[in-house]
Amino acid sequence: MCLERIINKLFCPLVGGSMLLLITGTAYAGHLDVGTPGKADIVLEREGYAVGYSKKHHQPLWVQYRLKKEHVLSKDKVERAEIRADPDIPSTASDMKDYSKSDYDRGHLAPAEDMRYSPKTEAESALMSNICPQISGFNRGVWKRLERQIRRFAYEQGSVVVVTGPIFPLIGGRKLGEMTVAKKFYKVVYCDGPKPKMIGFVIPHESTEADIRNFVCTVDLVELETGIRFFDKIPWELQRELKTHSSPSDWELGRDKSDADQDMKAKALPEYSISHEKPREISDKSGGLIEHVSVDGQDEGLREVRVEILKGTKK
Repeated sequence: MCLERIINKLFCPLVGGSMLLLITGTAYAGHLDVGTPGKADIVLEREGYAVGYSKKHHQPLWVQYRLKKEHVLSKDKVERAEIRADPDIPSTASDMKDYSKSDYDRGHLAPAEDMRYSPKTEAESALMSNICPQISGFNRGVWKRLERQIRRFAYEQGSVVVVTGPIFPLIGGRKLGEMTVAKKFYKVVYCDGPKPKMIGFVIPHESTEADIRNFVCTVDLVELETGIRFFDKIPWELQRELKTHSSPSDWELGRDKSDADQDMKAKALPEYSISHEKPREISDKSGGLIEHVSVDGQDEGLREVRVEILKGTKK
């Protein structure tokens, strides 16, 4: 039996009276120090990342982890781990079989490349509880480019917190076995250094050659799309300030090259150019995650919080 299962099992009350199963191991990594993204059936905090898993959708709702400069620059010769079922979530064993009959990629939320600083974290990244079905052109294209950019963020900022996950249709949608296929994916990045800042991305789940700059949005708009409140342990005033501002220039997202590329060549991160098109607008309607983050029914309180942020008032 895994350490995560036997060390600590806690039932934590959440908004609306729902219960969340929190399972942590002895090697506490602090991935949730800035807040737990949202409700889930199971939350596991591991050495490399924390994950909130949905039994309904048979995949993670969110993954949150801290990525540091030393992780990106690690020269450890860690072999790529084979994807396997999660022993803490037995249903993931049957889900693996559905991929053999499909054209979907097994898309990582915590990328294997981000986790290659130790054999343990690399092995954790290969667990099915960290995997979502993704269209091949999406997984190997724009999603991979965004993952590469976030490693640059970690290098340049020294440390960032990343939250990422799927956005499901409110009604219907495609299925791969018992797994719901997302209509979009998101990433949120928070730098909690001397000059704190945040940036969000929401990308339709489709093959695209579009520049990642086109998918930049504020974190409060990602919250509206997903129904998730990110980084809720940060002071409220700072949340409101950072979540309503997201400038690509603050993150030097418009540069064609960076010093980070030189140091990260060992990680095989090829350069790519970035256009200067205006980022597309993300609608402020609630997205598919609202249905499933709450384990069947997100409360309306979050939506009220988001309205108050946009109006500049305090809850």
